[in-house]
Amino acid sequence: ITELSKCFASMRPINNIISIINCNEYLTQTSLTILEQTINNPLSRIYPPSKKYIIQFLKAIIKQFPTICDDGIYDELSSLFNNSIDNESYCYRTYYLPCNCPVIIYESLSTLSHGTTGLVTWTAGLLLAEWLFDRPQLFNDKCVLELGCGVGLTGIISCLTSTPKRYIFTDVSEFVLKNIHENIGINSSHQVNSYRCSIKHKIDPQCMDVLYLNWTENWNNYVNTMVYDVILAADIAFERRDFYKLVKFIRDLLVSDAVSKNVLFLIAFTVRNDETLLKFKEQLEYHNLIYKLEDLCRTEVFYYNRDQYFILMSITIK
Repeated sequence: ITELSKCFASMRPINNIISIINCNEYLTQTSLTILEQTINNPLSRIYPPSKKYIIQFLKAIIKQFPTICDDGIYDELSSLFNNSIDNESYCYRTYYLPCNCPVIIYESLSTLSHGTTGLVTWTAGLLLAEWLFDRPQLFNDKCVLELGCGVGLTGIISCLTSTPKRYIFTDVSEFVLKNIHENIGINSSHQVNSYRCSIKHKIDPQCMDVLYLNWTENWNNYVNTMVYDVILAADIAFERRDFYKLVKFIRDLLVSDAVSKNVLFLIAFTVRNDETLLKFKEQLEYHNLIYKLEDLCRTEVFYYNRDQYFILMSITIK
């Protein structure tokens, strides 16, 4: 798997791909080589990026490198134009771990879809997945509960790189839960596992479960069926008005019989507003919770804007 293949499959910005082509030997070859490593890559054929993205990619190649373009690249572009892309609402985004193990995520093209923001990948989830990637021992033989699991990237990667006893994905949206089932099915399929480097990087869907969870309802009926050792969350609350019910739920969960004595609760944020962060901390104090800012040192696995203000905190009872 080349760097070009990885960039295309994960739908990195087009200018990032152009830079990679400029810095390598592609300009001495034909566009066939570029197509083989992008559109015609076996996994990208089965689980393609969005059609709009592919069109942008092909147009950029033709504009930037006209001398290496042959009929093949024009044929690909023509076939896309002949198919309607107006109704396209979902696509596949493939991430590669450092060992070239693929993780395929089916996600929405809209930030807000079906009344939820949980059908797209958020940067705090990428950060949390990277942080956990370097610390697989945190999950080994543990029961893990993820709140507001979104597209499931964090959990799927964690189950690929460690060996949890159980991993429970939760969300309040039926559309998110359905999408999680889809992504677990894709990443545990024989077809995708055949591209993975070893048995170590294959997930067992039997250790996973997907559950409905509403923080304001009687949640004990849903999650109090086992004792959790680790609880995770990433970018699960954006509005200050949601902080009270979220933090109250966190406290109620941490004092319940559903968690182990030494439970680890981790929550990752992309801080978009300092005042919003302050209000969240005030709610933690109000509910007698203690937070600790964790070291963000981690392997750079994914592409995203690392200049953003991120926080990863662990939360315990006073």
